Amino acid sequence: MRQSSTETALDELSIDGTRYATETHLAPGAWLEAVGKGNGESLRDSLSQEDAAAEYMMMGMRLSEGLDLVRFTQLSGVNLSESRLSDLVQMGMITISEQRLRATDQGRALLNAVLRELLMD
Repeated sequence: MRQSSTETALDELSIDGTRYATETHLAPGAWLEAVGKGNGESLRDSLSQEDAAAEYMMMGMRLSEGLDLVRFTQLSGVNLSESRLSDLVQMGMITISEQRLRATDQGRALLNAVLRELLMD
């Protein structure tokens, strides 16, 4: 997983079906100079299927509507562990309804631990 420095911001974009991780300069002057040379990005890397799925999971679980399990499976190529999902539901960390996975209030407070459980191989 990529990490941003204190001088850049991370983002993601999709071009012709390929997902890319991008970094842009935070300082307006540095960004403007980079735009003058072609674009404001300081880095662009294509995301692996695994990284794209993990980013979808991490972003989706922070939203009140959660994430679409079908889309996650399409991105990752694998189903989430039924036993892990069941354990997290029983602990009150997540809910699953109409193919949507959501963090509960309790799960949101411990979201990094919930994500670790969901994304473990």
